Amino acid sequence: MSAFLYFIPETNKNSLSPAGELARARLRELGLGHVFADCHSLSDDVSAIDLGGRGPDDRCGVILCALPVSREAPRRLGYYAKEQTWLPGPDDAEGRPRWYLGFNPAEPPKPADLARVKVIKGYRVELNGQTWEVPLLRAPSGDSNLPQTLGWDRSGSLTTVVREQYREAWERSAITYDALLGGGSLDYATALDLCLEALALNYRLGRLEVTTLELLDTQNFIEVLGSTIDLPKVKELVEAAKKNEEQATSGSSPTTPASGNGSPGDEASIETTDPAAATSGSSP
Repeated sequence: MSAFLYFIPETNKNSLSPAGELARARLRELGLGHVFADCHSLSDDVSAIDLGGRGPDDRCGVILCALPVSREAPRRLGYYAKEQTWLPGPDDAEGRPRWYLGFNPAEPPKPADLARVKVIKGYRVELNGQTWEVPLLRAPSGDSNLPQTLGWDRSGSLTTVVREQYREAWERSAITYDALLGGGSLDYATALDLCLEALALNYRLGRLEVTTLELLDTQNFIEVLGSTIDLPKVKELVEAAKKNEEQATSGSSPTTPASGNGSPGDEASIETTDPAAATSGSSP
């Protein structure tokens, strides 16, 4: 497998794994929550090695690698300066990098190497030659592929509520929806953040990882954003409506939109509902 490695200076495996559990709070403080948020055990979910010698910035420390779904460990876990590229992450209060991102430039990580165990379905989009799954967050119909709880209200009607850990993703998707389907606007900085947030739901990606892999460009970022709000299905419905209008004018039989071969949002309509709030008689 190809993998991203993370070198954390002046720390060791024991400090990151008290009582066998991964110290995720500590990793979040370092700015590595996007990588290890769904990892629990240093033995089961992460490969690690203490680096007694000198690392990327001439300090000792620990090198971590989040294991892929296959649980295949990297072929070589360590610091090999001639074979690897190491990039500094964000600085600490003293102006020194909190961590470094390492990889083999001859074999950069692929989607399967970075995918999370739980992938939210959506649309497959090609980014820099590789196919990535972009989750469907908010469709015009009110549908969302974000995990939702199922229950009943006091009248016995079905309710659906987006799970708490995905609530921010649902709420942020309204920005994309307004910009692409509601006549709003979006600056580049916000657009790229929204792309990253969507991709990070399914992959271990942050700003440095996306930049290193050169995933986003001036052409494909709109495709990524559109996929999060079911824009491909909206376009399909609009085209079908145009054809039906033309056929009605000419006296031909109307066209039925394709089912999308299992693509999300098959029941898309213009009316919008909100799965983040309890809804009666709705389905996720």
